[in-house]
Amino acid sequence: MSIEEVLNTLDLSKYPVDEINELIARLYPLGLLSCPISVGSTIQRITPYNDDSVQKLSYNPNPQKYGRANIPHVPMFYGCLDIPNDNKTTNEMIVAILEGKALNNGVSIFSTWRVEQTLRVGCIIHPSIFPSSNNKFLIRLKLQYSLLVKKHRNSQIDKVWKQVCAQFSKRNPSRKDYNYLFTALLTQKLLEDSHYDGIMYPSVQTEGNVCMNIALTKDAVDNKISFVKAQKSLIYKEDVDTYRSTPLQVGISNDCTSIVWSESAI
Repeated sequence: MSIEEVLNTLDLSKYPVDEINELIARLYPLGLLSCPISVGSTIQRITPYNDDSVQKLSYNPNPQKYGRANIPHVPMFYGCLDIPNDNKTTNEMIVAILEGKALNNGVSIFSTWRVEQTLRVGCIIHPSIFPSSNNKFLIRLKLQYSLLVKKHRNSQIDKVWKQVCAQFSKRNPSRKDYNYLFTALLTQKLLEDSHYDGIMYPSVQTEGNVCMNIALTKDAVDNKISFVKAQKSLIYKEDVDTYRSTPLQVGISNDCTSIVWSESAI
């Protein structure tokens, strides 16, 4: 049976962790396309406003639920890897709104983080995922993946990765954390085996366009990236499909702990 068929036989609401771990064990060895994120690269992150500290803009130190790439009690830093874009504000808006991290009609924080040491991340990539995407970075990653598969001539692994990526590209409209069981448990297994700093995958909500999502481990965040700046903005909905953002304040940190706000827009 395929991964999807196996998952459909399980009642995910009962959190069948053992059964999913058994499924993951049957998929191994998988291998993982590696992508270095160079020093100076920037990552954007969005969080609801509830505190004036850098930590609150970083990872949740003790998550209680499953996420697309994390299990409970294991912190992961979710963000958007900056890709050259003619309209950076639009890029941030898409990350904020379509990725669902901002509060509709509420104040949220866009934060920018700089890579200080090269990050080694694994790519959750397959050519079949978001085939119409015009994201040039994603297209290059797909080509690298295809060349790697051709080199090793392993069609079985290719079939498995197609199924794995299909799970990572699924939406979760109900926002029930058990729908992330497979991707969360697989991510942790991949990171344990590879010792990567995190994983990268196409933005689900933007169907692979505009941005690449990145999920980093606590150690990578603590040692390899730094906080640069933040912008406090009001997110509001104009109609069914249209959102707007009004900048309110810009924030910097002089001690890497507390944020000092000013009225100037970024």
